[in-house]
Amino acid sequence: MCFESEVLLLMLLLEWKEKDAFLKQCVQLQSFNREADQIDASSGAHEAFLEYNQCGSSVDEVEALLKRHEELEARLSAQDERLTVFVQRATALEHQQSPRYAAQ
Repeated sequence: MCFESEVLLLMLLLEWKEKDAFLKQCVQLQSFNREADQIDASSGAHEAFLEYNQCGSSVDEVEALLKRHEELEARLSAQDERLTVFVQRATALEHQQSPRYAAQ
């Protein structure tokens, strides 16, 4: 009876460790998906600015557009770094060794 209880406890602990690892991977995946959505939304906003074809009708308007363009360049540079980290994270998630996780 005692032996059976120990075996059941060990099996329960093993299943708990597997479930714990799976849930941690789920959190990582959801965090990754959230980051992907944020990058996508940010890219959409940048696209909208690039599609703006007006040149301005005064020197002040043109200077304002140039300033917005320079700000966009800075944001794109920052986003490039963010994308590099994002790709590295995607690669790390892809190489995790969990058949359960990969199936999801």
